[in-house]
Amino acid sequence: MDLVKRLEEYRDRERELLWEGTFAQYFEIASKRPEVARLSHERIYHMIMDAGVETTRTGEHRYNFFSQEIFGIEKPLQQIVDYFHSAAQRLEVRKRILLLMGPVGGGKSTIVALLKRGMEAYSRTPVGAVYAIKDCPMHEEPLHLIPMELRPDVEREFGLYIEGELCPHCRYMVDTKYEGRIEDVPVKRITFSEKYRTGIGTFTPSDPKTQDISELVGGIDLSTIGEVGSESDPRAYRFDGELNIANRGIMEFVEILKCLSGDTLLFTSNGIRRLDSFASPDQPAGMSRDIQLSLASSVGVETATKLFYAGKSKTRRLVTRRGFTQEGTPEHRVQIVNQDGVLIWRRHDELQPGDWLVLQKGQNLWGQDVELRWTPQRAELAQRIRVPERMTPDLARWLGYMVAEGDIRPDGTVRFTSSEDELRDDFASLTEQVFGIIPRRNRHTIQLNSVSLADFALYIGFQSGACNKEIPWSVLQSSHACMVEFLSGYFAGDGTVTAKGRLSWTTASETLAKQLQVVLLNMGVVARRTRVQARSAQMKEPGSYWVVAADGVDADMLAKQMPLRPLSKQLAYETRTNGVARSGRADLIPNTAGYWATISQELQQVTIAKTQAAGSSHAVDYTGAQQILGEDYRNLHMLRTGTNSCTRDMARKMLGKLDGWVETPPGLNALLNPSLFYDEIVALEDGEAECWDFHVPGSHTFIANGIVNHNCDEKFLYVLLTLSQEQNIKTGRFSMIYADEVVVSHTNEHEYQAFVGNKKSEALQDRIILVKVPYNLRVSDEVKIYEKLLKQSALKNVHIAPYTLRIASIFAVLTRLEPSKKAGMSLMKKLKLYDGEDMEDFKQKDVRELQEEAVREGMDGISPRYVINRLSNALVKQNVTCINPIDALRALRDGLDQHTSITREERERYLNFINEARKEYDEMAKKEVQRAFVYSYEESARTLLNNYLDNVEAYCNKTKLRDPITDEEMEPDEHLMRSIEEQIGVSENAKRSFREEILIRISSLARKGQTFDYTSHERLKEAIEKKLFADLRDVVKITTSTRTPDKEQLRKINEVVNRLMTEHGYCHVCANEILQYVGSLLNR
Repeated sequence: MDLVKRLEEYRDRERELLWEGTFAQYFEIASKRPEVARLSHERIYHMIMDAGVETTRTGEHRYNFFSQEIFGIEKPLQQIVDYFHSAAQRLEVRKRILLLMGPVGGGKSTIVALLKRGMEAYSRTPVGAVYAIKDCPMHEEPLHLIPMELRPDVEREFGLYIEGELCPHCRYMVDTKYEGRIEDVPVKRITFSEKYRTGIGTFTPSDPKTQDISELVGGIDLSTIGEVGSESDPRAYRFDGELNIANRGIMEFVEILKCLSGDTLLFTSNGIRRLDSFASPDQPAGMSRDIQLSLASSVGVETATKLFYAGKSKTRRLVTRRGFTQEGTPEHRVQIVNQDGVLIWRRHDELQPGDWLVLQKGQNLWGQDVELRWTPQRAELAQRIRVPERMTPDLARWLGYMVAEGDIRPDGTVRFTSSEDELRDDFASLTEQVFGIIPRRNRHTIQLNSVSLADFALYIGFQSGACNKEIPWSVLQSSHACMVEFLSGYFAGDGTVTAKGRLSWTTASETLAKQLQVVLLNMGVVARRTRVQARSAQMKEPGSYWVVAADGVDADMLAKQMPLRPLSKQLAYETRTNGVARSGRADLIPNTAGYWATISQELQQVTIAKTQAAGSSHAVDYTGAQQILGEDYRNLHMLRTGTNSCTRDMARKMLGKLDGWVETPPGLNALLNPSLFYDEIVALEDGEAECWDFHVPGSHTFIANGIVNHNCDEKFLYVLLTLSQEQNIKTGRFSMIYADEVVVSHTNEHEYQAFVGNKKSEALQDRIILVKVPYNLRVSDEVKIYEKLLKQSALKNVHIAPYTLRIASIFAVLTRLEPSKKAGMSLMKKLKLYDGEDMEDFKQKDVRELQEEAVREGMDGISPRYVINRLSNALVKQNVTCINPIDALRALRDGLDQHTSITREERERYLNFINEARKEYDEMAKKEVQRAFVYSYEESARTLLNNYLDNVEAYCNKTKLRDPITDEEMEPDEHLMRSIEEQIGVSENAKRSFREEILIRISSLARKGQTFDYTSHERLKEAIEKKLFADLRDVVKITTSTRTPDKEQLRKINEVVNRLMTEHGYCHVCANEILQYVGSLLNR
């Protein structure tokens, strides 16, 4: 490539885009080419259509504009195109926000990015050319210069539709500089660019203290007021808000960041971290910096991309009944359950005591054991101890003992005190194993003197003093194994087993108590943190301490993960819980009376209808309901009236009995999510603190101190809705300013339901055009998604074996499908039908009925982002040169433990889907090896088919065959026909009907001028393939499974490997792996 020549060509193309002239010259262009004056929606519609449209065999339109990036969601894309088509006709629909709603990772952001990039490219083409008044900060349409009185004549004579008024900047310029001579006003061609903020706007987060309308519509430039004399002068205003610069083009609305105090704890892939631990000392207040961090969100593990620092801010601190706390700016939003039982978002300054806060448990997100890079201050003394290179379970338990009953003095004295021989022995043993030091043993004390060990303990996070103690940072950021050993050591010293089997810790440190409560939450254990006042004989003033306790099933869950020490505490726990029914203390589901009232009413209607349908003349009260619910009928009455509180177990029991009678309200289903629990706010306090926040693309949520947090503020949405409805924006001291731009946003279903459930948003909902963007449900399109994402990566030296992406896609699509009520329709059959395959009992004509039956299909399940993340983990492992379908399934399975948004039941279901996908691969692998063993597979299949058909025709017509060599007449070969038919379970009694069905199919195809081959009949195709493989089974089995192949077997293996590599896309590694795998299958 001649780079210099290419650069010159590039500059020539750029110069062609730099047209400038007067308005008179522009009007001449516009009168000949009216398309240059299109409005924004019309421009986008033509941009999409100009790229080309294809019609699929099912009659769907496929738009080339999206076809290289978006796969398998033709219906939402058609709705988007229909929206732009209607808006292009200047119908009322253009005065609406386009909202894309769907699951995380479903393609919403990609669609918006395509529209923005497309606008950039389209404006550089002759047909997509855009012109604007020169130096206008809003890139204004030059036709706005034409006075209102003349516009009807211009439209009638030249066909130019003109909408909108001049902005204050251009009005001032025309009146003062050109004295009304609009024909002399300069005009230039512009190209849309997000980078240069021309015609494409994206609302980005800023400092919550100053984040106001100026972010969207600009603000006063104080430095110019002295020159121009008035704030009302357009020259004193900066028209640089995102809505200003997006005029004539497209505006994307991105969620807004709000902030939390620095001591907030987050669950991350680097362990449990304080929010301010990610701060950079050179990051100024009000600024964001890039970051890549995997953390827990409301939908699982997501990646934060920006860290925002707000500086010292006014805050509001909330406290719940169980002792959970959070401190954040007044604008920061958390999720609560409102009085109607709907999950909604509410700002900190709108919270009230009595509100039910939403928390998440069981994230189980831990770090790797941290490396300890301690540099001793006195190297000669450090040589006397063994310094661990990383955190280990033994070191963690040693720290647990120290936090419980240990102390370190400035002179290097390290001391652990306990009356339990078992604990003293364990501490002494750990000290020797970890540090190589043999401590001194006293009656109740283990003691040693080491300045280096004291310095090292300080480095890894140990704090002396009862009120100062905390969980060391080195433990918080390490693995689950290290954490449970730390808790075990800490419980051994400061823990108690109560008479009712409660497990609790006691500490004088509030920080330690808060940390402990959040750590237990990560393990799925909900604990209560309470403050206890106490007065001792030695204390002149009352003191206080903190108790963190886990009850019932939470205590049992903790005991399963954490070894109980010493043995006396373990025995006490077992004795006090053995045979005792344990329940959950965090099981309350708030504000559900409305749901139960709806269920009760529907149940009554159903039972009445059934009684009337049966012809009964007796009055129906609740007789049917009583028969269905039995002793729980009274509970239903208590729940619907709000007399009794609803617990998770009670709700599940009741709904189980009502299954098949009434549908569970979606809102109640959302509340029953087992990863969520609810706690009542009991106190709110104002304060001030240093505040930080993350930007998390995708769900725009994260879990902090166990609480579900969001970063969106309604007031900015109101501004955008007003723009969309009125096509005007309010800027500074000026009147309403016309703006022509497409406003598009995107969200997930959970957020949308919360928005709909918020009564404040009722007036806004009819101003939104909602397009549901579900996950793709076609396996072949899912493969294209992964191929696209992998091509964008830098991976060049790792081979992906055939069928790897297809098997991963089968698993992903299975998780998204809803079971059908049709008899005989399994999820796997449904998957294949959606992908264009005909089944034995179902054809493509059944697809529409299946889709109509499952209205929410594709809104749940595994996202492409999860699959590609798991595949990426497998691809980047050391010494990996190739991954196969089994590697992919193993990676997908292993990642489910880290997927915090799925329930235990969902995890089991997903594991079953992995098994289903593996069974599919088993069949694929067998066929693949079979094809490689048979040199000409298609020819062999055709020969076998023709032989079978000749015999079937003779059998059905009751004629004989003629031997091609001896020319003798022969009876049809019953053995051959049955050997094929038995492969698919055709019984002796059913053979005639099956054979006649084949002849009917042959005749039907012949009338249409088509030829019957072995793929024309799905069951016969399966039978032919199985017969071919059965004939080869022993050969393949012996050849692939022998450990010491002879010369002939080795030759055959090499031939098959070479054929797999040259004809089927395998590399040497995966070709040998599939041979070994098929061999193992055949030997089972």
